[in-house]
Amino acid sequence: MIVVSCRHGHKEPGRDRSLTVRGVAAAKEAGRWLREEAGLVADPVISSHWKRCQETAALVAPGRPVRVLQGVPTVWDRWEALVGSLRAEVGDGAVLLVGSHPTQDMLSARFDLGLKRTNYCAVIVLSDASGDWRVQSHHPGHPK
Repeated sequence: MIVVSCRHGHKEPGRDRSLTVRGVAAAKEAGRWLREEAGLVADPVISSHWKRCQETAALVAPGRPVRVLQGVPTVWDRWEALVGSLRAEVGDGAVLLVGSHPTQDMLSARFDLGLKRTNYCAVIVLSDASGDWRVQSHHPGHPK
């Protein structure tokens, strides 16, 4: 199973705002990178409930339906439980999870990637093909 974790793009100021023009461009670039360089098409596409995350998911994976969760887990055990619940549906395929910086911070720290909290549309591709979760590739995203 492959899990693609993506942080939302740059947003307008405020709590639940839309992406900026720069955020839209970064999300499209993350989608291009995922398809063309990582060679992945994720299905299903799951997003946090935040507007910025849903917009990012739609741009990273255009044409795919986006499922909305109240939040993408930010603690490893809960993240692994969510991913485990998708295993039967995804099989050897890829799932895209779009969330905010706490999820990316947790994954970056766990796998020692050094991604900064200000990197919008950072993408982490994880695989458990060997039995343990490992980073297959990652895109650093765009700084604030």
